[in-house]
Amino acid sequence: MLASNIIIGIGLVAVFGGALIIAWRRRDRNLFSVLFVVGIAALAVTVTIVRVDQYRVQKAEASQVAKSQPAQPMAASGSSVEPTAKPPIGLPILPPMVRGPSGAAAPPAVHSPYAGNP
Repeated sequence: MLASNIIIGIGLVAVFGGALIIAWRRRDRNLFSVLFVVGIAALAVTVTIVRVDQYRVQKAEASQVAKSQPAQPMAASGSSVEPTAKPPIGLPILPPMVRGPSGAAAPPAVHSPYAGNP
């Protein structure tokens, strides 16, 4: 556990404890609701601190693994060593989902020579 986590924890206890003491001294009827909100806020801060610590540890491990692995040699021709993936066979090609304007909004398709003048 880092020293900063301990300092943050002491600060949170002091702030939330002070809020509870003030609510209790004022004979606030909603002491349980204050305690509930303070508990949720403390839980959120604690979970955030733990997640940030986990993220930092994962980044440190990833950088150590990256440094320990040898560099991959590049192919001289510029192509990768692995073969290219083949496209899947047997999947239907679906028509586009977007339709053009229809009804009165659609432009006339072709002028019919047999239609009268409008």
